Amino acid sequence: MKICILMCGLKRNYEEIKSTLHDHLISDLQSQNAEIDSFVHCDKPIELLNLRGAITEDPEKYENITIQIARFHECYHKLVLPYMNKHKIEYDFFVCTRPDNIYFEKCLKRTICEWDKNKINTRMRIYPTNLNLIYHTGWLNHGIETVDDQFFIIPKNIANLAFS
Repeated sequence: MKICILMCGLKRNYEEIKSTLHDHLISDLQSQNAEIDSFVHCDKPIELLNLRGAITEDPEKYENITIQIARFHECYHKLVLPYMNKHKIEYDFFVCTRPDNIYFEKCLKRTICEWDKNKINTRMRIYPTNLNLIYHTGWLNHGIETVDDQFFIIPKNIANLAFS
């Protein structure tokens, strides 16, 4: 399997926690014989396994799209797609994550072969009460499930739509 990692966001504490990414996510993928390429859209340079491209500037402003999602969009369209076209390759899955995530042992609950090839695999949050999340999702006036912007696994057959 060919896996593309899109590491997008602010660098923040990446240097202190990057070992968790390598020890628990990347090593897990490698143990399943995944071929991994990485791309970064961050405010500062980041070293990452098989780094194929990086953007180190703020994303453009898009109406109704958070900065974090804009980074994933630009990383895919400005780095990943041109790289795929130039090298005539396809990735089976795109793993979208942030530099400030901490990964725990067995953080991938399923093996690559068990990942859904027809849906975006993501983490959800449940908010039980009123929260002011205007920056992200607006006012939540009751308990609600919402998509998290920190970790996604996107299969190739819906990648263009997911990153549009």
